[in-house]
Amino acid sequence: MVASPGSDNLTGLIVVFVLYMAMLVCAGLVGWWKQRKRMQKAKALESAEEELATQFLAGRSLGPFVTTMTMLASSFSGFTVVGIPNEAFLMGWTSLKWVALQVPIQAMWSGCGIRMRKASLCRNHQSPSDIVTDRFRSQVLRYTVVLFQVLPEILYLVVQLSAINQSFNTIFGVPTSNPAPVIIIGAIILGFEWLGGMNCVAYTDAIQAVVLLTIMLIFPIVFSVSFGGWVNLDPMTFPKPYFYQTPSAELQMNMWSTVFMSGISSYILPHYIQRVYAAESMNALKLGWCVGCIGPWALNLTGVYIGIMGVYVLAGQETIPTNAFGDIINAFMDTSMAGYIIGSFVFVGGMAAIMSTADSILIAISQLITTEVAYPMRPNASPHEINIVGKTVSFCTMAVSLLLTLFWKDGLSAIFSIIFAISAQCTPSVIVALFAHPSYPASDIHPWLLAASAWFGNALPRPAWDEPKVSRFGDVPLDPSLMWKMMEGVKEPFLDSYFIPLILLLLVTMLPLSGNGYPVLNDQGQLTSYPNLVAGMPDWAFAYTIIVGVLTLVVVHYISKIPNDLTGTAVSKEGQFSASLIILARHILNTRSEYDAPNEEAIRYRDQLVKGEDNIHVDEVDNLVENDALQEKVKVDDDLGVMTEEQPGAPLETDV
Repeated sequence: MVASPGSDNLTGLIVVFVLYMAMLVCAGLVGWWKQRKRMQKAKALESAEEELATQFLAGRSLGPFVTTMTMLASSFSGFTVVGIPNEAFLMGWTSLKWVALQVPIQAMWSGCGIRMRKASLCRNHQSPSDIVTDRFRSQVLRYTVVLFQVLPEILYLVVQLSAINQSFNTIFGVPTSNPAPVIIIGAIILGFEWLGGMNCVAYTDAIQAVVLLTIMLIFPIVFSVSFGGWVNLDPMTFPKPYFYQTPSAELQMNMWSTVFMSGISSYILPHYIQRVYAAESMNALKLGWCVGCIGPWALNLTGVYIGIMGVYVLAGQETIPTNAFGDIINAFMDTSMAGYIIGSFVFVGGMAAIMSTADSILIAISQLITTEVAYPMRPNASPHEINIVGKTVSFCTMAVSLLLTLFWKDGLSAIFSIIFAISAQCTPSVIVALFAHPSYPASDIHPWLLAASAWFGNALPRPAWDEPKVSRFGDVPLDPSLMWKMMEGVKEPFLDSYFIPLILLLLVTMLPLSGNGYPVLNDQGQLTSYPNLVAGMPDWAFAYTIIVGVLTLVVVHYISKIPNDLTGTAVSKEGQFSASLIILARHILNTRSEYDAPNEEAIRYRDQLVKGEDNIHVDEVDNLVENDALQEKVKVDDDLGVMTEEQPGAPLETDV
């Protein structure tokens, strides 16, 4: 039976929720204002591409704080606040896998993200699938990847909407069968995305991330005052003594596979790749990746704490709660005024986690379908037409996701297993696109083999219809040789001989790998002996936590070593200069007139750099060119990334 809040609790919840929504509206208006200024620039340039970059990538100008907060808010979803406590309520300390999960995600996101970003700046990549399109030039593989990016995103959106249905309805005493709250909040999320695109999404994410972090740091302290902590639990009288047993081999494999699969698949989700492109600098991305590694210790670990302590708090209930999180928070709010206030804000923190991820997913799906399906069909479409298509896609995506939410009854963990399985299908394509080496031709796998996920040979025919339009990426193909030349002079985590073996070693050793079902349970379901505890946790869970902590420090260390400057060198090891290796500044990116038109400004820029030069290092070409065409066409503020007559030079890759 779901515990319903009293009238006083309900009044307080409404007040807190209204205040939270008011904060979001203010952040959304700031995002809308930023969006409006950049749209004025796009209209002055008469560039549909610039409008798309503004709508979906915030003009590639998100600063360190906003980038970090939007990355954090997008990584920690409604499952963090609702799903993890519910799973921990049922499974105990095995839910610590959700603390470990984010570390390999950030490792893969940073390791692949550095190459994605460099390619995007040199090749004008904008869509999350552009790296595959440019690298393999295959329609079959391109749309295979698009499909396997869109499907898990839709399911991920269903997770967020389901979390709204579980948390909002339970906290407010509304039957979970009532769809009105999730529909209303879904409409609000859609409205923010329509209002200001990625700018609005990012600025509301920043508010949501700050709220979420603050509340989840304070909650365990106040909660422990009322109910104690893990050290106060008695394993011999605990209502679910199996929590203290060493997990079975099956559960251990589930813990490992969840962490591993999420690590190799989550970074491929479009809303992750969008942020690699949208950040104004590598410094912003590095900060976001480091905070993403540390975040689980404040967010996911708190979720595990809520779930396990909830077994003690809700002991004696006649029925098993369908949403333990809501019942635990309601019970906590009834303890004291402090519990009432913090409990209200925990609910708001949950809504922040849910809404921030939902709007990020929504705009990612909108970009993929708009730029990869609609725009190629209408390459001469006006910016207004493309904008309408994007909003229509967002509306249809939200409608479909709401329908799936209302019919899905198998819980959030079940959806996650499907998401990881689908998105992992894109991993081979992205890894080969980024890391296939020219010295090993066999590593450059045929795109149809990647699309079919089977080995048929490396000499399949390529009909003309399989070759997409790629003029927008440049006149030189992005083959393995160019990709590796592009990264010369840039320090990468994946190329460190210790990084991957160390990560794999820690992932394996974090599991107990022995002691299946110890201590054993008697016929009454009670422990036959006292378990080994450390800080109130079973010794295997404590060891798991320590190893995850070491894993976190290792990944943060390697991320910190990534250079802030990706310019590298435009001169190969053989001493040959390549203009294709020169990073393009923001004022040159996205200046094409239509879908696949060559970037004339980029061509002119590079031609001026190489004219009369035999050997040029990219560091030496900074500020050499004044883009007269753009200066004559538009003058806008510095924060839009466009040079003016008073500002003749602009950095190729800014870290401001």
